[in-house]
Amino acid sequence: MPSDQTSFWSLSNGEFKDEIAPFIYKFPSLNTPFPVLRRSFGNISYSWELETLIQGREIDRLRMKGYEYLFFSDSLPSPDVTFQFITIRNTHRLAKRGALFAKSKSTMAASALSLDEHFEISQMGGVTIYEAPIRQEGVKLFIANDGPLQLDRPGNGGMRMLKYEDEDSAVADAVRLAEGMTRKHDCYNTGFSGAKLVVHCADAVTPATVDRPALMEDCADALAALGGSVWTGCDLNTTGADMDILVSKTPYVLAGIGSSVDTNIATATTTIGSILGIVEANSLDISAQTFMVQGCGKVGENVAKSLVALGAKDVFTCDIRKELANIEGCLPLSEGENWFEKDVDFLVPCANSLAINEDVFNVMPTPKFIVGATNQPYSSPEVRKALDEKGALHIPESISSGGAIMADSVEWCHPKLFKSVRPQLVYDWILDLSRIKSRELCTRAENKASNIAICIDDVYEGAESEPVGLRFPEWIEENGNEE
Repeated sequence: MPSDQTSFWSLSNGEFKDEIAPFIYKFPSLNTPFPVLRRSFGNISYSWELETLIQGREIDRLRMKGYEYLFFSDSLPSPDVTFQFITIRNTHRLAKRGALFAKSKSTMAASALSLDEHFEISQMGGVTIYEAPIRQEGVKLFIANDGPLQLDRPGNGGMRMLKYEDEDSAVADAVRLAEGMTRKHDCYNTGFSGAKLVVHCADAVTPATVDRPALMEDCADALAALGGSVWTGCDLNTTGADMDILVSKTPYVLAGIGSSVDTNIATATTTIGSILGIVEANSLDISAQTFMVQGCGKVGENVAKSLVALGAKDVFTCDIRKELANIEGCLPLSEGENWFEKDVDFLVPCANSLAINEDVFNVMPTPKFIVGATNQPYSSPEVRKALDEKGALHIPESISSGGAIMADSVEWCHPKLFKSVRPQLVYDWILDLSRIKSRELCTRAENKASNIAICIDDVYEGAESEPVGLRFPEWIEENGNEE
């Protein structure tokens, strides 16, 4: 190995000994040396083999700016782990790189690298946008974080992939969604702040043609460079399979990995809970109510099925992929029918953001209630205000679309429980909390649409309270019967 590539890293809780093989990691907290053998070296990749079974310790992998490191966390008890192969990818000269590691998940991965070495950084209001390096042409990755980066309350938001009109539109969407995620996290106090990952497919690239494994590799590098201050999961046009790839390369993923909990069902459950809260606050008979579910993807489909199971009078469905609207017990719109022309009690948006625009407002019969899973269904504050003035009571998506991040909070606070718990208990918990919060908001607003915006902050939980996921076991004791 060239001499200018030696002595390139340090560890805060251990020390590197003998750069050339064989060499030893020694962690004082474990009071045991661990032999590691160099298997190959060169300008492109390095491989090491860890030949010791680690008793009662969690091994986390951290990828940082083209490298993958290994460290131990005392604070995370786990089953015995054998880690055999760790690859270190080198995209720059080793002499220019370094890393500093802390001892626990809450403070891990404080990088010696400055963020501007890894990202193009810009600011929009209180949101910082980090443009990550991507190896494939026609693809851009923007990470928007609402507020300062922090480890004790990291940013959390899913990865959305779309073909935007241009880069500015992609960045604006990332910012808008990150701000919306802050409201969601604050509403239930998940323990996170708002963030969003947006993948912009430009030129001839589409979400269907993106090299997803390569994209997840680049995303893992970006999340590692942010050092645990941003976590992600699924969103529009990203899948569980994508997250499986991502979680194999970085720990900063909360997507129900290793659990039977379906985050799409979790999101749909907050929509149903919010509808039930409205029903209770207004003393309605759900069997006399009509619904228009706009968008029948995985979330919308579950919302529609649940409404049928609850005995709703009519559940109309539509989707740009018309076959998805064919849900048992529902009434899919006929060819030529538009969702915004249906006269219903409840409009339930479960499709793309900003669909309720001025043109829709001008022709849509005013529903009594608007509650759904869509993030920011209105194209502008003016459209939202106009519908308020016409009496359409809207339950904000911070309440009605927070199921996935509530599940994230449980996964973050109780990872072992999250992997073993029966999913229905998680869904029942989410249903209960969203129903109560929706009912409380309606009651505080005296069931008046114009009062919702005034009262919404009153039902948000303060950041000083315990994260909602931390309280899940207490709810199980009181309401569930976990076996």
